[in-house]
Amino acid sequence: AFVFAGIIFGRFFHFFSSVFTDFLKHEQHRGTMEHLMCAPTAFSSTAYAAAAAKLPRFAVEITALAWTGFALGLRFRPTDIAGVAALCVITAAGFAATGIFFAGLALDIKRSEQAGWLFSSLVEILSGVYFPATRLPGAVGWISSHLPTTALLDMWRGALSGNAPRFGNLLLAGATAILMIFAADAYFRRALRGAARRGDVSIY
Repeated sequence: AFVFAGIIFGRFFHFFSSVFTDFLKHEQHRGTMEHLMCAPTAFSSTAYAAAAAKLPRFAVEITALAWTGFALGLRFRPTDIAGVAALCVITAAGFAATGIFFAGLALDIKRSEQAGWLFSSLVEILSGVYFPATRLPGAVGWISSHLPTTALLDMWRGALSGNAPRFGNLLLAGATAILMIFAADAYFRRALRGAARRGDVSIY
């Protein structure tokens, strides 16, 4: 159950950290970036709508994973359904901010998926997806204990085990996710304007 909850958490991270960059890469490969840039709708809004269109499929995947855990007899006992739902929204928002940032990075330096893959892998290891983060030694353990993803994953595991997340923790996590969204959106829009001025917005 410990690892399975981490896997579900990791799926949130991988989906939202890559969905925006995948959209950019797809449009660049098709040669339609310039057309989208000239559309009446802001390109950022188009990118966000494209990511939102993939949410139903992702929800089905997460639901299937959760039911697989139940079928395997893993001891999930969520008692605070509202708290679990809030954690889902907060996690999605925080990780979406990461994905938006990497989309901006893709416009600035190109081929940023390698950086995104490395970052995602490090977050999984340091946050304790597959093993308790408290087992990490020395300075690595100190870094892990100060990562917001580690605290968020602990909240996930607690909620799935029947321990309702504290309202103050949810409020802090939600506020952090909102700030991350606004900061990432500002950076993405700046990167988009910079790529348009350089004329390399469609170059992958």
